[in-house]
Amino acid sequence: MRPVCFVKNFEIDFSGVVYRNAVILGDVNNDGNDELVIGNMEGTLCIYKGQEPIQTIKNLGLITAIGIGDIMNCGSNALVVVSGDGWCHIFLCLNCNLNVCDEGSLSKLECVHSQRVPPNTKALILGDVDNDGNVELVVGLTDRVVRSYRWVQNAASGKLVCLNKWECANQIGSITLNYNAEGLPCLLISQPGGTFMRIRSKTMVDPSGSEEEITTMEVDYHPLYSSQMRNPGISSEIVGSLKTNLPTDKKKGGTRYAVATLDGSLMLVQDEKVVWSLQVDHQLFALSKLDVTGDGQDEIIASSWDGQTYILDQHKKTVCFHIEESISGFCAGLYSLGPTETLAPCFIYTTFTNKVLVYYEINLPTLVTKNFFSKCNEDKDLKEMVNHWNQRQLAKLVSSCLYKKRYS
Repeated sequence: MRPVCFVKNFEIDFSGVVYRNAVILGDVNNDGNDELVIGNMEGTLCIYKGQEPIQTIKNLGLITAIGIGDIMNCGSNALVVVSGDGWCHIFLCLNCNLNVCDEGSLSKLECVHSQRVPPNTKALILGDVDNDGNVELVVGLTDRVVRSYRWVQNAASGKLVCLNKWECANQIGSITLNYNAEGLPCLLISQPGGTFMRIRSKTMVDPSGSEEEITTMEVDYHPLYSSQMRNPGISSEIVGSLKTNLPTDKKKGGTRYAVATLDGSLMLVQDEKVVWSLQVDHQLFALSKLDVTGDGQDEIIASSWDGQTYILDQHKKTVCFHIEESISGFCAGLYSLGPTETLAPCFIYTTFTNKVLVYYEINLPTLVTKNFFSKCNEDKDLKEMVNHWNQRQLAKLVSSCLYKKRYS
């Protein structure tokens, strides 16, 4: 497996214990740039743009999960912060305008709603899970329960209303949104041993005889490779809706998703069939997706406690990246390094030493090493020129390419 090295990075000092799902990248103030949001168990939440915090919010309780999305279905992103002691806070940038929003007071988030929710939330996502055109909040709890909420607005204010409650057979690892072959959304909840529970909307004819259709949520389990797992009780992670660069007329089936286990198993899955699997020697506890090659296709990013990160394309080509520090959390995505900077692919690591490591401009031309002379053969003019060179001239060319030496 080929190792790679990313040198562009900086550190952010952020004290306190940060839970895995309390670090996220997203456009929280609707200025077109993605910010970094981090919360700790002391109740402090910081929003960063580049290396500097643009806002700090305190006294939010034990922050265990953060989400960014249009939860109020008003056309603007909101920041959703859920604490382990049973509070959900929604922050919105009320005065933000794309033409005037900056790092000043206009971009400050304000708490527009707080309400009690069941305690012990460990994961959340925001998305249209029932195909009704509205964004819902889905939370996973440590007591093996998944709940979905929708924002309901009334004349005076609004609130989150619980729509569904599902109980899982085992502990919840992570929650993701995926789409089937018909383009309908479904929730995937990872379960121990590389398995997952799927929750999907199903439209039925009203049995009362009316012409109206009713939507129900159907639940089923998928074992995948559980029979071949070394430890069927090992915790698992899942990430869905992987982008591919296939033409529309060649796409078949639902969107792909990846499953990783703590004992080092990694699988790419489509339509509940394992496309390929891989075994590594590290404990994979975090799973993400990011296009690092710029080809329009998501790579799978898996990270372990000891700082090892695997980057895999959907053809199983793999490279690895290592940082010399143990990590407590990881996420990957696009990050704006400044008000005028373009979005850059980034890896975000939280450590056990009160630091956040940001590696930016994560770009790789390819995950596969290519032979220099094979590339020369693809260029007709270059091939003709190189074929007339002797061994000494070829050695000088290779040395110049590798070590930037100049020859007269």
